[in-house]
Amino acid sequence: MADFVAPFDACQGNEPYIYVSYEHKDSEDVFAHLKKLRGDGFRIWYDGGIAPGSNWAEEIAMAIINAACVLVFMSPEASASREVKNEVSFALSKKKPMVCVYLNETTLPLGLEMQLGNVTAIHEHRFEDNGKFYERLLKSLPDYTREAEL
Repeated sequence: MADFVAPFDACQGNEPYIYVSYEHKDSEDVFAHLKKLRGDGFRIWYDGGIAPGSNWAEEIAMAIINAACVLVFMSPEASASREVKNEVSFALSKKKPMVCVYLNETTLPLGLEMQLGNVTAIHEHRFEDNGKFYERLLKSLPDYTREAEL
């Protein structure tokens, strides 16, 4: 796995934001998407916002509770990740709106398949046109998680 290098600081403050769940092995692909979303004005929180020495579970739980929605990047590695599964379960238990982007073909374990059955799914790997994928993703995310126009 490449070194984990955060692409930007996770958002801070009380403005509505998108919580991002992903497997670190997918960081390269995920961070490319996050940079694009941030460039389009979305407020993004991901685990790069956790200070060293913090209680990760508490920080993650609070970030999910305070999020306007959850964006999950799914892959075979993410579907096997205990952390991703825990984040999905917790977010759904808190009735958070969720969007799941499938980075590539992924067969979900039955429990995760059951949990994600009613969640908006966007299969990036099925789009021939990356622009069309991104349009679909933008339409799936709440506009109020974007920075206000100045």
